[in-house]
Amino acid sequence: MSHPDRVASFDIGSNTVLMLIAERDPGGAWRRIDEHAEITRIAAGLDSTGTLAPEPVERTARALERFDAIATRHGVSRVLATGTAPFRRARNGAQVARALSLRLGSPIHVASGEEEAQLSLLASRASFGHLDPVWIVDIGGASTEVIWCHGARSDVLSIDVGSVRLAERTLPGDGPPDAHQRAALDAAIGTALARLDVPADRRGHPLIGIAGTVTTIAAIDLDMATWDADRAHGHQLQLDRIEAIDERLMAMSRQQRETVPGVDPRRADVIHAGARLLAAICRHLHAPAVTVSDRGVRWGRLFRELP
Repeated sequence: MSHPDRVASFDIGSNTVLMLIAERDPGGAWRRIDEHAEITRIAAGLDSTGTLAPEPVERTARALERFDAIATRHGVSRVLATGTAPFRRARNGAQVARALSLRLGSPIHVASGEEEAQLSLLASRASFGHLDPVWIVDIGGASTEVIWCHGARSDVLSIDVGSVRLAERTLPGDGPPDAHQRAALDAAIGTALARLDVPADRRGHPLIGIAGTVTTIAAIDLDMATWDADRAHGHQLQLDRIEAIDERLMAMSRQQRETVPGVDPRRADVIHAGARLLAAICRHLHAPAVTVSDRGVRWGRLFRELP
């Protein structure tokens, strides 16, 4: 049975596929019915080859088929599917998006970097509209969107680094990174952030963080063995805690990171790079803390298409 006010929204990123099923409540607001996430790492190897490889594409296709079956059981009336950075970066991105659309049975819309940031902005403002002016950062696997928002004005910059891309470039191997690898990681982050000019009057304002790196660090901070979106959403991550978590993860091997409460084992090979990037962004923006948002592109697409 189809529910006319029940919709599924999929976000297909470099590292993770996210599914939201939401329904309008009697007051017209959207509320979460179900959510799932699966790490498929569609962008594995993209940095070196320039293309999306068959094996990670197939992993992603199977995840989408599983999520579509869940959405069907929930009786959704519409599926909104959004592809992000890997489809923009890969030479075969458009071809893969078409193939995955056929497997899913619904079209996949490939968002531009600026559009992706605007969708994240929509989702953030719905939850944290009282924060103004505000910075918003969306750390993905292959890219990071940074948004400055003040009233109706927003400035967007898409930086071509993310947790997976940084790890693949600078942190080979499964052991704790050595001094040379740490220096390479810091240099890559510094080069990327040099593009982000922060005038004095934009420093020190609130910062909202979106996506898997931020929510994973929040889960670690909350010692959250079982994911609880309601606990994470709105959590305040202090910069000193992010730095402490970063140092803790950097001192570990991949196998040790897999055992940390809050870390999905499939994210253990990149979360230390993501944590270091988040800490660097906070320092660059002079932000003492990050407000954690569990709502990103999948929520923004819902708000945009079905306000």
